[in-house]
Amino acid sequence: MATKIWENKAAKARAIFEGAERELKIAEAELKENGEKQGIKKWLDYQFESSSSLTPEFAEFRKEIKRYIKKLLPDYLELIMPFSSLHFAFSGFIKNKKTGEYVYFSCSDVRNWQNEWYDNLLIRTAENDRDFTGGSNDFCRLPDIAEKTIKLTGKI
Repeated sequence: MATKIWENKAAKARAIFEGAERELKIAEAELKENGEKQGIKKWLDYQFESSSSLTPEFAEFRKEIKRYIKKLLPDYLELIMPFSSLHFAFSGFIKNKKTGEYVYFSCSDVRNWQNEWYDNLLIRTAENDRDFTGGSNDFCRLPDIAEKTIKLTGKI
């Protein structure tokens, strides 16, 4: 009889443990998903409010994009200021200080082309930081902007 009582307690403890283990796996998956949506990635799949003027959300997005690009660039690549923001779009220049060459990059309206700013950024060579026509159009993912800039502006 005492054995049966201990078997029942053990079965209850196993059930509690298995339930807690399932909850832990779910919590870890949610934490990972939410952690990946921090910073710049929180704007992926985001529906921006349409407006005839600058919205607070786009102003915040623009600041985060600028910070993100600066973090991606090694010391010898410089994000030229001012970083331009058009109506729900952005563009800018990066200078390779070692070669003296520039690239121009641009993103279309984030309201109409969801995630285009992240997955398909226009980038091309430029003569200087005022050359908006520049060389041939090329494209890259935002996380690859430093690598693409290095390729376009000459080897280190």
